[in-house]
Amino acid sequence: MSKELEYVELEDKENYVILKILEGTNKYVYLANIKDASDLVIRKLIVIDEQEILAGLDTDQEFNEAMELFKKNAI
Repeated sequence: MSKELEYVELEDKENYVILKILEGTNKYVYLANIKDASDLVIRKLIVIDEQEILAGLDTDQEFNEAMELFKKNAI
């Protein structure tokens, strides 16, 4: 069974595949660079004018929460 992958282009003009989306205090998006799988990033989804936008994490607390969510939901 194959699954179609979703891609996004981030501010560095690189394409990233969406690995997982998890929700805690924020909705976090876990991404991997298509050209370099060791380049992993986390963004949060925010809503501006009814449009979902990927934004960077603002604090170490957000990063820690995102990592805890990822660990709890690891396959």
